[in-house]
Amino acid sequence: MILVTPGKKVPFTECDRIYNCLEYPGYCQVNSPSYPGVYLRPMNCSFFLKSPEPGVIVGGRYELFEVGGGLRLFAGAACDLDDHLEIYDGGELVAKFCGRTKRFPRIVTKTRDVIIRFVSTHAGPPSKGFALSVERSPPHLADNQIRCSQTFKVGSSVESLKSPHHWLAPKSHCSYHLVTKPGKQIWLAFKSLRTRSSCSEFDDHVQVWDGLEMILSVCRNSSLTYPVVSKSNQLKIVYVSPTGTFDASSRLFFQIKFTAVNSIETGQHVNGTWCDMEFRPHRLGGPFSLLNPKEILLAPPKMPKVLLCRYRFIAPEGHTVRLHLNHAVFEPLFKCNNAICDPNVRLNTSYDRLIITEKIESIHLGCECGGRVSEKHQHPLIYHSRGSEMVLQLKLRLNPDLLDSSTKNSPELYQFQGRYQFMPPDPEHLHCGHGKIMVDNATNSVSFFHFPTVDKYVSSPILCQWNIQANISKIRIEKLNLAKDCRTNFLQVKVSDQIHKLCHDSKSWNVTLEEPVDTFEFTLMASKGAPHVLIDWSSDERESELEECYDLLTLALLTICAAIVTMCLVLMAVMLVWRVRGKVWTIWRRKSEQRYNTVTVRHSTFW
Repeated sequence: MILVTPGKKVPFTECDRIYNCLEYPGYCQVNSPSYPGVYLRPMNCSFFLKSPEPGVIVGGRYELFEVGGGLRLFAGAACDLDDHLEIYDGGELVAKFCGRTKRFPRIVTKTRDVIIRFVSTHAGPPSKGFALSVERSPPHLADNQIRCSQTFKVGSSVESLKSPHHWLAPKSHCSYHLVTKPGKQIWLAFKSLRTRSSCSEFDDHVQVWDGLEMILSVCRNSSLTYPVVSKSNQLKIVYVSPTGTFDASSRLFFQIKFTAVNSIETGQHVNGTWCDMEFRPHRLGGPFSLLNPKEILLAPPKMPKVLLCRYRFIAPEGHTVRLHLNHAVFEPLFKCNNAICDPNVRLNTSYDRLIITEKIESIHLGCECGGRVSEKHQHPLIYHSRGSEMVLQLKLRLNPDLLDSSTKNSPELYQFQGRYQFMPPDPEHLHCGHGKIMVDNATNSVSFFHFPTVDKYVSSPILCQWNIQANISKIRIEKLNLAKDCRTNFLQVKVSDQIHKLCHDSKSWNVTLEEPVDTFEFTLMASKGAPHVLIDWSSDERESELEECYDLLTLALLTICAAIVTMCLVLMAVMLVWRVRGKVWTIWRRKSEQRYNTVTVRHSTFW
């Protein structure tokens, strides 16, 4: 039985044919001569396919392929000496197959001119040949599983890109260009990755290019760590297959999600992190939006359960950072309390909060958590740094189900917005003075620090830090005048790795150290009012000796008192025993007299 061979036979040839079926929708078949009967030997047949549009799909359905010997499908040079099938794309050889399979690989061409060439040798086992489906790639189908190279116009919605699902010739490169509007960036993360490769130069891998710089190369699950954000409005993804594959997804399957985010002027993403950003002095200020894009909360693979994002505002040298926080919305189910914003509570505890610090994390400028700033305010919270750098640390617990539903039902959830300014030096500003104070213990037994020397109203937030270097045994706060807001107006004392925070309602504070120290630090934060602080400390060794004498005298007095009390207790015990003994003797004597009288009466009666 021989099926009718479609196509038009080329005159003066043995078996060449021209196929016009690609001009119509659907697919047609290309059969070997005498299919499904055995083909003749030797043969050299060419089948010419012409499509009205670029892109032709050969195979990919459940077809029979039995050409030459072998129990499985072979490709490339392994078929040179055997019966084989060749596929040309625009005159270029893109694939060569032999052997047998029930699922022929899907081959996608780039041009509209395709040639399928069938070659049989002079001798070999009888084979049935092949029947391959041929169809044109639909122009409206934007599926990268069909097209190896493609361009995406990236918008604000989240889009996905999957690995190609067809035959790839050796040294194949599939390029995907991601382009968004000028002034925006492209955020990209791997949603999933399955691979059998070992990350050698001969294994399939995926490259991410930002301009002329390759910023990421992925070949195994260990490479999936953090998302990337482009520096411009374009990214290029390249899938590289050095050895080729029958089905690219069987060698390396990946799924990438991407979206367009705000302009680069709002900050630069720190590669190698989930959400860290830096605001450099290419601008002297502007709006900022934290945790952008929000799609990062959709929990891609290896997303940490507790998300910690750091945002660094780095001002030019000599400038300070001024921050206006006017919008911060946390998950409403996670309530806020005062303990959450305590500086002594470690960041890895399970509380959602936003902590504002100086470059040195021990200097806390403020803290926000759920319920404190839940909407836009007419008077935003203002923070001002002492140095040229301010750090915002945003910590959130990630519940994929809750976050997914929350971000859909409440678009403003997890929004943290405001403005920042890099402030130049102000001659009228209240300066802190020198940050290090050294005391000569030989001439100063008691020292003090007074700030400011002249009362002055604070027009903008200040943060001052001083380091006292002396032989210190006692510290005392004599005067502390601060505004009532303890979040932005406080005095912080650090001594012997212990931090004490004092506010306007703190009573007189003093501490005596068990062992003298040679340094301690204190930090003054004030956002309004007229701050005033007076601190004194003692560093005289004679005072320490006098205190030791007082301690010895106190110990002696306590010993004497204890001895007197002991003697009194012993005397009371003796008196108590004496009284009990007298009562016992009296009772015994009375009973003896009573028995004597009874015996006497009985004796008289007898006589």
